[in-house]
Amino acid sequence: MTPRFLSRRAIEVSAARFRERYAPQATGALDIEVIMECDLGLSIVPTLGIAPRTRHKAWLNWDGSSVYVDATLMAGSVEEYRFTVAHEAGHAVLHRHMLPKEFPSPAAFAAYHERLTEEQEYFLEWQAREWAGRVLVPRAELSEVVDAALARADGLFKRSPGALSHYVERAVATHFNVTGACAGVRVSQDRLLTPSRLRSVGSV
Repeated sequence: MTPRFLSRRAIEVSAARFRERYAPQATGALDIEVIMECDLGLSIVPTLGIAPRTRHKAWLNWDGSSVYVDATLMAGSVEEYRFTVAHEAGHAVLHRHMLPKEFPSPAAFAAYHERLTEEQEYFLEWQAREWAGRVLVPRAELSEVVDAALARADGLFKRSPGALSHYVERAVATHFNVTGACAGVRVSQDRLLTPSRLRSVGSV
């Protein structure tokens, strides 16, 4: 089966519908683990040595019932762990048409991945990353958090838009309990820190 192409807009719609269904009133850090285990029926299984063996920190298993997560990650960065399991939830949601009927056994699942081209594998991973970022950091609430951070920072970062940008991204990361990288990507995607806006806030 050839992976389906999904546009950024289609992924955003999927992420918004996911939140509307499973966490319509949620704000701040989404409890993605509870949704995965209680609503999606995914078991999160700590496993030693996944990253060294597979070059992945987590893995959705062949029939789409479990997410195996490197135990070292679970004991380390909470923010990275949350994004990683959300990424695997993205595979379960976006690519559920491929599971489990297309993969009747773990061997069939492994063989399929071996046949993927580099481009196909990239698109599957990009789709899941994009979905995870938008589920954990939804557009409307992100805009509110950025506006509040800019208001607090007004005049604090004279002639230093880089420091102001970092300040806002850290505020976003803290509010949603995500990595700085995830916060930075989402702020950039929604074009919430234009150069002119940074200059106006950073000035006195």
